[in-house]
Amino acid sequence: MFISDSDLSNDPHNQSKKTLLVFFSYNKLIYSIIFSIQCNITDSTTLLSFHLI
Repeated sequence: MFISDSDLSNDPHNQSKKTLLVFFSYNKLIYSIIFSIQCNITDSTTLLSFHLI
């Protein structure tokens, strides 16, 4: 049986699975950012001050 993209997007269960996937990918991104900040504090402070300007 072939399932098209429209069928997938109309399925509420699959929509929640997609949202979970997006959520977890964003979590990975945030964790990697936090990790890099912890690894290099001087760079993070310059980045933070740059964002504040």
